[in-house]
Amino acid sequence: MNTELTLELLYHFIKTALLLCTPFLGTAIVVGTGVSLLQSITSIQEQTIPFVAKLFSVGIVFLLTAPWIVRNLIEFTASLYRQFPLMAQ
Repeated sequence: MNTELTLELLYHFIKTALLLCTPFLGTAIVVGTGVSLLQSITSIQEQTIPFVAKLFSVGIVFLLTAPWIVRNLIEFTASLYRQFPLMAQ
């Protein structure tokens, strides 16, 4: 296994990981910011409100994006299996 193949595999791994976690992180950031703004406006300082709001919103995003995530993971795994002969050299 040469350096070019290793770097290419690492690049595709990082790219896939970032692509798959982006909807969850984006949702958590947007909901967290919105809830924090709402809490600062209403002076409600309950710590569980942002946690529950983020938990539900990330859960909904997971349900909506699950087929896309599975499809991307299958494509990534299939590309790894296709590159096994190159890795053995």
